[in-house]
Amino acid sequence: MRDDLQLNRSDLDLIFTAIDALWPFEEATREISGEKFTTIAKVIPMIRGLKEQMSIKLKKKNCPMARELQTQLNQRFSCPEESFIWAASTFLDPRFKKLSFKDQKETLEAVKRRLSQQSPPPEPEEFQPEQEVCPQASVLKRKDSIWASHDEAVESQKQTVEQPTVRPVMEMDKYEKEIVLPRAKNPLLWWKVNGCTMPGLEKLAKKYLSCPATSTPSERLFSKAGELINQRRSNISDKNINVVLFLNKNLKW
Repeated sequence: MRDDLQLNRSDLDLIFTAIDALWPFEEATREISGEKFTTIAKVIPMIRGLKEQMSIKLKKKNCPMARELQTQLNQRFSCPEESFIWAASTFLDPRFKKLSFKDQKETLEAVKRRLSQQSPPPEPEEFQPEQEVCPQASVLKRKDSIWASHDEAVESQKQTVEQPTVRPVMEMDKYEKEIVLPRAKNPLLWWKVNGCTMPGLEKLAKKYLSCPATSTPSERLFSKAGELINQRRSNISDKNINVVLFLNKNLKW
């Protein structure tokens, strides 16, 4: 074996250092390229995580590759919170919420205001049978009734809640008070269970969390289509192509 092709100790150290520096990026690539789970809400937390890991590695060892990676991260993603889609998706993900906006409070408030403006109006309530009146209660509508002030307060509260500008704020406050989910939990399932109490935010969460973070899923689909459509299958119909691709992506073998 030629001596110039053998790796010496210095070469091995350089390789191990590069592997150590690139490992967080491999983890981020696997996360961001998924198609069976929500990815766009992870963009901001992962960028923060990458920056933190590069800083930690540079403190332990002066690695030129880690330093260059840190420089490129700071140049390309100086303030990822300024992207509204990224920020809105991160905030609407119950696994992250405000945790990724520690030093970006103004940006977070701007995102919340914009989401409140986008919140759809409440749907009309379904018909409910009239509840039976308690026989012991006084239901007389008199101004001099002992219940006059109480009934007015209840009616006023109902009208306030039904105002289109108040409901989004109330939903936002309720959502922020909920406990942050562990990262392994499914945010879409959480919204399915808890969305009934926050219908406006639930619709926005479905809208933003369904966005893929990258074009990787569609590129995978195009690659499969390229393998399927060839000269030997030149007569295959568009309908059958769609069916085969659908089964290929969704059928569990």
